[in-house]
Amino acid sequence: MVRPRSEKKDQALVEAATRLFLRDGIKATTVQSLAREAGVGTGTVYTYFKDKKDIVRTVAYEFAAVHDRLARKTITSRKSPGSKLTDYILELYDIWRPFGQNSKAARELAEAVFAWAPETPDMAEQKTLDTLEAILSEAKQKGFKVDSPQQEARLMAICLTPFFPLAGTPNERPWGKPLTRKDLESLLAWMLGKISPPR
Repeated sequence: MVRPRSEKKDQALVEAATRLFLRDGIKATTVQSLAREAGVGTGTVYTYFKDKKDIVRTVAYEFAAVHDRLARKTITSRKSPGSKLTDYILELYDIWRPFGQNSKAARELAEAVFAWAPETPDMAEQKTLDTLEAILSEAKQKGFKVDSPQQEARLMAICLTPFFPLAGTPNERPWGKPLTRKDLESLLAWMLGKISPPR
């Protein structure tokens, strides 16, 4: 008798794979280490995944799903557009941070995602642009100084890009120190100051 797949085990495997890939790298992660990390039997891993490529694709798509849930939560929130913008970008930063580390393991994962799930980085970029545009469209309706939500979302994304580096790329201020969440908070406060309606 074939047992149905469990959503709880599926989630445990994806979370364990993400942790192992970011800590040890894809090459060093084995089916046995994944099973041990997830608290399941080795055979269970093969019930959910065909191979490592399938695991990487699932991890990439889970990141996309988390991002999608964050975007929907943000857009449907009753908060002000300024709070939505700040909350969305800071939460996205917190989610992205482990994937953007300049470590061998994170670089291996980034390379594997580009090889085995190449559509997912474009999906993330588009989701970010769409979410920023939705927030800025609402801001415009509420009297913020926004002329073209689509164009301004694109420009905002360009300004935010250094805070979301691909693994293995530098994440530094022009003067050589690493960019921090505090730097991002300062940039967002400055951006909001530029578009907020007069009081």
